[in-house]
Amino acid sequence: MVEETNEQEHLTNMRTRRCDNGGDTYVALCVLAGIAASDVICCASLGEYPKGDNHAEAVRMLRTVDNEAAKHPSVLLGMKTRSEYSHSRMTADEVRKSGRAAEALVKLARRAHAAAGG
Repeated sequence: MVEETNEQEHLTNMRTRRCDNGGDTYVALCVLAGIAASDVICCASLGEYPKGDNHAEAVRMLRTVDNEAAKHPSVLLGMKTRSEYSHSRMTADEVRKSGRAAEALVKLARRAHAAAGG
């Protein structure tokens, strides 16, 4: 089972780095927290989680569990490349959106983990 500690570590790291690099580091960590949280949700609900680098497949798998929750990783993944590799800075709005999406997924992951007996 995917360990809840991964998503918690990313969440803690993202909170402490919100202002670094114009928010780029914060957004990148939100993406990681969201991916880890999505894995927890899938594992707790389906008994499996997406493996590999195909993020579209991960979103599809999450959608089978919670269609509404699947919008959050889509938001985060839309910012992934730019936050990690681009010279252009993330906007304040993108920083806020990424934080809200990651927080929502972590909250859902905690619920799913608890409901699965974790």
